[in-house]
Amino acid sequence: MSDQDVFDKKQLIAMSADDEELAGQVAGIFLDDIPNQLASLEGAFAKADQETAERVAHTIKGASATVGGERLRAASELGERLAREGKMAEAEANLPEIKVRFEELKAALLEAGYAPLG
Repeated sequence: MSDQDVFDKKQLIAMSADDEELAGQVAGIFLDDIPNQLASLEGAFAKADQETAERVAHTIKGASATVGGERLRAASELGERLAREGKMAEAEANLPEIKVRFEELKAALLEAGYAPLG
């Protein structure tokens, strides 16, 4: 995998209508929101709430695709699929991978000059 799989700035800019300022806002919202989404995902697993786990993993997947985070998108997609299939133990076992991929993407976004808005 390449560094671009962690963070593809061209993807973020393209998803932001080629507007660098908007890309910064999108990245900032992403950095603010994903920790909350991860907490929700963890809570869903604690309650064995399949529907919420699937929905939250889907949300993380979409958000990471928007900011150009392919590795996080792929890990979240796997979690979403496993939850949808009712494989909650496997989906929960994938949570550490999702968290690692978020931290990796967060570091890349911060290094690229993006920061949380909050």
